[in-house]
Amino acid sequence: MLSLACTPLNNIFGFKPALKVRRALGDYSFLYTSLHFAIFVSLDYGFDIQLVMNELIRPYALVGLVAGLLLIPLAITSFSPWPKRLGKNWKRLHNLVYAINLLAALHFILVVKQGVTEPYLWMILIVFLLVLRLPPVRHFLSGFFTHQE
Repeated sequence: MLSLACTPLNNIFGFKPALKVRRALGDYSFLYTSLHFAIFVSLDYGFDIQLVMNELIRPYALVGLVAGLLLIPLAITSFSPWPKRLGKNWKRLHNLVYAINLLAALHFILVVKQGVTEPYLWMILIVFLLVLRLPPVRHFLSGFFTHQE
């Protein structure tokens, strides 16, 4: 979600340093997801593949697994020379980050008990960050924050 916030910070507020950390934040999210899955398999299920497979058919785990798997090509292609090699397809591929964020929030919602509001707040924040990317919204808001002389 932090990497998702970088573009609106630049486009609306003109905060260019956010763009310099965007790729690193995306790579950190892949690292976090990998560690999350490793803990799930090792500490939670003791490397018992049958137990892991039985759990992976549950909606919360399936959504999380899909989000994690979708991060793999983004992590691989985040380093040189992939952007140049893939050209316009690199941007298309990395647009998966929008769906991945929504899936991650849904995973969080499905994991927690009823009545816990935190995952819903994260989902609202992610949707808000996605709405900020819509051209009419971005242009409208950037008019408030750009210096006009």
